[in-house]
Amino acid sequence: MSLGIRGLLMDVNVVLDYSEYVNNIASMLKREYPIREDTESIAKKLRNEIERRYVNAIARGQFRNMKEIIRDSVRRLLEENNIVIGPTELGFLADSAMTCMINAAKPYQDSEEALAKLRQRGMSLCIVTNLDGDVARKMLISSGLFKYFIGVVSADVTGVPKPNRKIFQVALKKMRCKPTQVLVVGTSWEDILGGKTAGIKTILLTRGRDIQTSVAPDLTLNNLSDLLKILGIV
Repeated sequence: MSLGIRGLLMDVNVVLDYSEYVNNIASMLKREYPIREDTESIAKKLRNEIERRYVNAIARGQFRNMKEIIRDSVRRLLEENNIVIGPTELGFLADSAMTCMINAAKPYQDSEEALAKLRQRGMSLCIVTNLDGDVARKMLISSGLFKYFIGVVSADVTGVPKPNRKIFQVALKKMRCKPTQVLVVGTSWEDILGGKTAGIKTILLTRGRDIQTSVAPDLTLNNLSDLLKILGIV
């Protein structure tokens, strides 16, 4: 499968685990405001609301940055608890929430070794993300992984989110590659559908999770070590 492959388009989730960020936001809100539920319940509500708003935006083909989505989700949660705050305070909370996301980002155990081997083989690597570009960069920088990538192509810059083909086309141009010369390595249906729409072969990286996609990927792998094997890199 590695024949002619010069680069990989990756989602941030492929190399970083930042799933704890919602729990951290919930802890912050519980400390600062008289919310009735416990922290676990707050996190569950917040996660569901963030997911709902994100999916609705993607379904409409509209870009909404994560800071706005999280801000509006936090506001709704507070209002459900009869807590009303002004726009300035809400803005500060949104900034703190994004800091929670950045601080939560940790490389997977196989991330750095795999990225180093890919770069040693001359593979060009680019992040394609629906996260805010500055947040994605800060996550990669703080985790020490940014040095392996030629850059970040984000929905807030292209104006359209995955699965729109345009965001992948922008990444291809940045990499100076044709669709047949790269692979999309993703963790969600947006990655797989978007890659397919752009004419790029796709790999779904599950890391042990059951991930449902509307379009079948060309290949499903568990981790980056498996990716190295199918690319002939040991």
